[in-house]
Amino acid sequence: RQGIDNTPNEEQKENLRLLCINILQLLRNSIGIPVHIDSGFRNFEVNAAIGGAKTSQHTEGKAADITTAYYEPRKLADIIVKLGISFDQLILEFDEWVHISYNKDGNRNELLYATKIGGVTKYAPLQL
Repeated sequence: RQGIDNTPNEEQKENLRLLCINILQLLRNSIGIPVHIDSGFRNFEVNAAIGGAKTSQHTEGKAADITTAYYEPRKLADIIVKLGISFDQLILEFDEWVHISYNKDGNRNELLYATKIGGVTKYAPLQL
């Protein structure tokens, strides 16, 4: 929208490919419905323009913010965990979407909940 070139480089493309293969397509195949990607790769300029975290995995092509038409975000997060899909971070963000990331160098399977407190995003462990 702002005329920013958001083309990923080769390393970012490979990270996106791995995210799709190891999480997004696997999830779609498992639940049998489309997974909507609300936000995927964002270079540093795009990430800054939308107010993303400076260390966001989106800038590396390792993360996507997802929803489905059928499952509420908390239920979608629960399904991902129960399916045993390996991820680096799964963040239930503001009960609106699921941020999911994949790291080829090792996944932490970290579960977090993001909320806004006084206009600042705060993270806490996610209990499903």
